[in-house]
Amino acid sequence: FTIVPWTTIPYNLTFDIDMSSLILQNGMKYRVAVTARNAAYLESIIIFTDGIIIDTTAPYVGSVFVQSDGKTNGLTNTASLVGPASKITMQASTSSMLVSWADYIDEDEDEFIFGDDQSGIGFFEIALGSEAYPSELSTSYLPFTDQGTNTQVLLTSLNLPTNTIIHVTVLC
Repeated sequence: FTIVPWTTIPYNLTFDIDMSSLILQNGMKYRVAVTARNAAYLESIIIFTDGIIIDTTAPYVGSVFVQSDGKTNGLTNTASLVGPASKITMQASTSSMLVSWADYIDEDEDEFIFGDDQSGIGFFEIALGSEAYPSELSTSYLPFTDQGTNTQVLLTSLNLPTNTIIHVTVLC
């Protein structure tokens, strides 16, 4: 179905179309069609873009795990809008930490995945800080760093304090 009717754009001009009044539906795919017409009014074939899917929903959060000294401490999410923020319960190392986040569902263990049913997860970011819901100032141990689509990272060359609660935050 057509949302915006065909619009003629003069040759060699930049043209903006005001689409602010359009109401696009979440989850729908929209494509743009383009054709060319010469001075004799003969038209080329119509070419379509790949389209875009409107995604207005945030990803859902999952479980985060920290492994240190050969032991895994399961950390469940706190269901914030930006991702789970979990505290490390015990760790001996001040220089490294293995962090992973669930990419499967195990309801018996209350482990849930990070995901986005419409557009998928583009990338994850991880930070270590002094607060459960971090700001730029509270991620002093490790600022947010892009992890791509990896669901596990070995953080090294850290300088973590002792006897301090450190929060691991994963965003997607």
